[in-house]
Amino acid sequence: LSALKAAAIEAARAKFGASIKLGNGKIVPIENAFDLDLLRTPFRTDALKKGYPEGTVYINARSDQKPGAVFSYAGPDGKPANVPPDQIADVFYPGAKVKASVTAYGYDTEGNKGVTFAINNIQFIENGERLDNRVAAENEFVADLSQKPADLDAIV
Repeated sequence: LSALKAAAIEAARAKFGASIKLGNGKIVPIENAFDLDLLRTPFRTDALKKGYPEGTVYINARSDQKPGAVFSYAGPDGKPANVPPDQIADVFYPGAKVKASVTAYGYDTEGNKGVTFAINNIQFIENGERLDNRVAAENEFVADLSQKPADLDAIV
């Protein structure tokens, strides 16, 4: 988290300078701009609203380009194996342990000033406890094995 915070401060400096001038003329170092709500922070702490464990800090990293997605094991070329496009939603779920390559950048759009992250690439490391409480359908329902499956050809 400290490396991400340092990257966010550096991106704020690159976009807005070393300090921000307040309406009353007071100069505030850019490091304090997030704490004073002068800049929007990329670090979200509303985890409980999302159903995440208390104390969780997260970011929403986005990109206009599709990020690369790989496994942690080698493919035939010796580099991390690519995740097939049809498996991405199953492999990368809320709670999966991943490594992500992100880039912090500052923005100033229609009066909204802040820092956010763009996602470049992502690597699956291991399964983790789902944070969205979603379960697979086969684990949600109990099969009544005494019943014969319906004859779908009989449906009109």
